[in-house]
Amino acid sequence: MKKQRNHIEDDIQMAVVALARQMEWVYPEIVLLYYVQNGGKRSVQKAARAKNMGELPGVPDLVLPISDGVHSSLYIEMKKPKGRLSKSQKILHPILRQYGNKVVVCDNVEDAIDELTGYIKDRRANYER
Repeated sequence: MKKQRNHIEDDIQMAVVALARQMEWVYPEIVLLYYVQNGGKRSVQKAARAKNMGELPGVPDLVLPISDGVHSSLYIEMKKPKGRLSKSQKILHPILRQYGNKVVVCDNVEDAIDELTGYIKDRRANYER
């Protein structure tokens, strides 16, 4: 019997990043989009090392570290459909917002790309004034 993969969230995120990279010629700001490797299954030693290196539970998966003229950065938390935020995400996301960042949760490629491109369009509109 074949073991079924359960990486739906990863697959959605990889599709978002792949599509975003294809859009860099229209939105060159996307070159700065990066993934935050946080959590996951690993040994106790590797988890302790990551914590000591500054890993912060609850940080969203994708970050675009540019201002749109209103927010400091865009954070995108990817979830599988009907996925839920963890306790640490529920604590950290409001703090990120408090410090001027835009934080969104997306469970599909289209919504994540819409958030990303909308943020960049807002940046361009705010800085063209």
